[in-house]
Amino acid sequence: MDWVRACKETPGNRVEPASPFAEAGPFNEMVVLGVLGVRLQNLNQTLEWDGPKMEFTNIPADAKISAIIEDGFKIVDGHPTFNKKMSDPVNAQEMAQEMIKHSYQNGWKLPSMP
Repeated sequence: MDWVRACKETPGNRVEPASPFAEAGPFNEMVVLGVLGVRLQNLNQTLEWDGPKMEFTNIPADAKISAIIEDGFKIVDGHPTFNKKMSDPVNAQEMAQEMIKHSYQNGWKLPSMP
């Protein structure tokens, strides 16, 4: 309701909400970049992020990456073992860009205004 109140107030009378977008936006970007960093860790490199362009600047064009689709975890003689199955390699730049700016199959649009 704090957000709704802030939306209804005029800019001159607006009281800053408890969680302003100026803080929540960069925080959300940081969390999403952490997830991307984990998913791109098989590149074995430090990733450089260009915030205004919303893209990684140093992923090589020919870099491929695979994901674990099944870990095959078992305990054998008291020791944990893994028999990992990996996905087919995909282009790392394309995967990262799709995760950043997801393209929806059917898309969506706002209803027509009266």
